[in-house]
Amino acid sequence: MISNFAQEPHTVALGAQPATLADPSLQPLAPLTSATDAGTSLSGDVTRKLVGGTSALSLGIFIERGCGFLANIPPGLTLLFVFSTTAASLFAALAILRGLHPALTGPLTAAMSVLVLFTMAGLFTLGRRYRWLPTASALASIASSIRARLPHRGTRHV
Repeated sequence: MISNFAQEPHTVALGAQPATLADPSLQPLAPLTSATDAGTSLSGDVTRKLVGGTSALSLGIFIERGCGFLANIPPGLTLLFVFSTTAASLFAALAILRGLHPALTGPLTAAMSVLVLFTMAGLFTLGRRYRWLPTASALASIASSIRARLPHRGTRHV
């Protein structure tokens, strides 16, 4: 059963200002009760709803939230995305070339190895520059946790 959305109160938060859907032009279509209603209720009323109804309000919320997210990207994340996407694209291109030219398998494998090393070095450099790397104490904690889960040396588990 579809709830009667048109008779319920609706409030949508746009930033700090709540927007209400009290205006009759902003009310959604009447609830659908059968498959026949689904075919007929959209014919004459859909234009009004897309121009000034809840669809426009929803689109405004979507754009406002999306643009707010783009303004809050942490520093270095765009550079990390471009760097890693470029490295992955180069790696894929080398893999395709390696598949197409079996005679060049050795040199292309060496190039792929060099690319992996440069990529890891670049990611480490970005991590150090933007302080994304774990601290020494965090690494020590992880290592001790792993050691605690491993069986002790010299003991036999039967």
